[in-house]
Amino acid sequence: MTAFTQWFAGDTRGAVAVADTAIARAARVGHRRAEMIGHHAAFFCRHALMDFEAASRHAEAALALAQQLGARRFETEALAFLAELHRLAGRRAEAIANAEEAVRISRETSPAFLGPFALGALALATDDPTARQAALEEAEVLLRAGAVSHNHLLFPRDAIEAYFEAGDWERMEHCAAELEQYTRSEPLPFADFYIARGRVLAAFGRGQSDTRELTAELERVRDQGEQVGIRVALPGIETAINQLRG
Repeated sequence: MTAFTQWFAGDTRGAVAVADTAIARAARVGHRRAEMIGHHAAFFCRHALMDFEAASRHAEAALALAQQLGARRFETEALAFLAELHRLAGRRAEAIANAEEAVRISRETSPAFLGPFALGALALATDDPTARQAALEEAEVLLRAGAVSHNHLLFPRDAIEAYFEAGDWERMEHCAAELEQYTRSEPLPFADFYIARGRVLAAFGRGQSDTRELTAELERVRDQGEQVGIRVALPGIETAINQLRG
């Protein structure tokens, strides 16, 4: 949990070291649940830093531990991890299969626990606009019903990306506003970055007229992402900057 907190607080690189320590200590005393949670934190951090090979090892280890423990709701998390890695590697069919399984298990166990997170993974994995929108809308219903807090941080991150790929600038801005509202009383560097990213990419998508101002904001958000260690969210920003400069 310390590693998760450091990640949300903007210290992804420091969080990796804490997660690795947690995994090693939990394994040494045979605390498989703590070891599994350590792999969850390590996955998020290494995925953010674009160390996908290591992230894959954490996802596989987390899934194996969840299955050993019979903790099916945690299978949802590991399957969503694997779906994301397949998506990034261009393996669309595998990504959809893992994401659909993650959603199915979350519905059978505790939708409020990881349902929106799993549905966000499915929205990113699918190339079917109808399936994407259905997943996003179902997730939003769960959030309004009172899903566990990590969903309120992780789902907007993924929804912004899904809407960016779909070219839906209005919904990108809506997701950014929802994340801003959720963290208003306790701002987090993680959330602040994704709020700014969603808004600046929506402005880029709309074709904001002042290209100099927009380029400067894109560069600011890129630097912000690098500082907090969320490199996985930077390629889209770099592409936008290059297009404006071109």
